[in-house]
Amino acid sequence: MATFVAYAISLLVVAILWVNHHHVMSRVASVDGPLLWWNNLLLFWMSLVPFYTAYLGEHPLRTVPVAAYGADLCACSTSFWILRTSIAARDEETPTLHRHPLRKNAGAALLYAISVPLAWCSPFASFLVFLAVPALYFMPQRGLEEAK
Repeated sequence: MATFVAYAISLLVVAILWVNHHHVMSRVASVDGPLLWWNNLLLFWMSLVPFYTAYLGEHPLRTVPVAAYGADLCACSTSFWILRTSIAARDEETPTLHRHPLRKNAGAALLYAISVPLAWCSPFASFLVFLAVPALYFMPQRGLEEAK
């Protein structure tokens, strides 16, 4: 059961990253070297999700696997935030369109960062963070209509 739960959380996180990546990249007029490298950084951390998912599934609610999983999700979120910040800096037409999503991305990275030391207090609490972050992405985004 723990392996399935870890897999389900990972699939949800990767799906959210994929959808947001597609959305943000659709706004890019041209791609340059730095943007490609920020994208590669995101891809690197996302490529480790299956490894940490398996590790977590084999050792559920143990401190190190939970913390390592949280650290990888934090790295994914942080690298996505860097990529999105780079794209926002290039978007001269609608810079306010990026404000709310950037805050949400930074908040996700922060929550995942909190899940790492939290694993030493309560691995279960870290799991709650792992579930809370995707839930934030299903909440409606207020203020986007005014930004367009």
